[in-house]
Amino acid sequence: MRLVTVLWLLAACGGGPTSEHVAIDKADALWGGDAFCARTGLGLACWSSSESAAVARGPTIVTGLYNVTQVVIAAGEGCALHDGDVTCFSPGAAESRGRTFDEPTQLVATRGYQSTICVLHASGVSCWAAREKPELRQEMGRPTRLLAGASSATICGVYPDGTRCFPQDLRDGARVGVLLRDVKDPRGVFLNTVGGNVWVIDGAKLLYGEFQGTLQVTGNPFASSDPLAVDATFRPLTSATAGLRPVDGVGPVRALAPMSAWALALDDRDVVQLDFHGGAFDLKRLPHDAVPSALFCGAYQDYFTSEGGALWQRGWNKGKRIDRTVKGAADVIDVEANLYFTCALERAGGVTCFESSRM
Repeated sequence: MRLVTVLWLLAACGGGPTSEHVAIDKADALWGGDAFCARTGLGLACWSSSESAAVARGPTIVTGLYNVTQVVIAAGEGCALHDGDVTCFSPGAAESRGRTFDEPTQLVATRGYQSTICVLHASGVSCWAAREKPELRQEMGRPTRLLAGASSATICGVYPDGTRCFPQDLRDGARVGVLLRDVKDPRGVFLNTVGGNVWVIDGAKLLYGEFQGTLQVTGNPFASSDPLAVDATFRPLTSATAGLRPVDGVGPVRALAPMSAWALALDDRDVVQLDFHGGAFDLKRLPHDAVPSALFCGAYQDYFTSEGGALWQRGWNKGKRIDRTVKGAADVIDVEANLYFTCALERAGGVTCFESSRM
């Protein structure tokens, strides 16, 4: 079923972005990537975006999907977890195609160019790029759950001895992983393979760590001859283990988000820009009109907060400061951004899209 898109041109008050309201049935979940999907009363409605249009094709209800619980969109392909199955589709088209896995329980994906989709199932973790054949990633073993890193190209798994993150943008490093020892409840991970450092939320605690040496190591990091065994243990990899320490001066953390090369954390007071150099933490608290209730990722050098029912966009765009409310979006509960457009889900079920901050 094809749904109609209605466009309101809003006054660009204070340089605010022009918003496009996607006319869909009441939505209760939003997913994004280079395209967008919303779970509605009629089913999963998806649409593609382009450089010039927030809605280039669709929104269209994807056929054959019922009781959708998770959706990922990467490199032009969308995949949904529903009723114990994984089904993939092209956002904006009604057709779908099934993927066969043994008892799949979770879907995650990295973002950006050449993104990776991973599914956790009874036999382990399988990953693929758009429309490629899934590959069983034996070096990832069988984690209890998966987590997509806040940095663009990292997939993490939770194991008996902690969390191991696998950078997908390293040809060989993706086969190794960085061990975050004893991190058992990761809520957010920002891994920088260039700088060799990581920020992680474990429960509500903010931790920082550095890892030395190279990630270009081959072989299976599991000591067990059967990497999928339930009681598999890790082989020590000191060059790929991050020594973690708590970050003083930051309260209980609720969210972690990237802003260009920096990580942002939302604690009980405001948003903190995180940096570490010269052997010390450099924590910059960013000004807000009220204590934000939520923090959302932007596209590049910006981020979004929910403050008193209003959605704020802050950061930088082509060297100019961004500090403005998003007109036409109220009581926002989720935000999804790509390089061209950003969409926001309102508690009432509406979806508003507007131009992203661009490089």
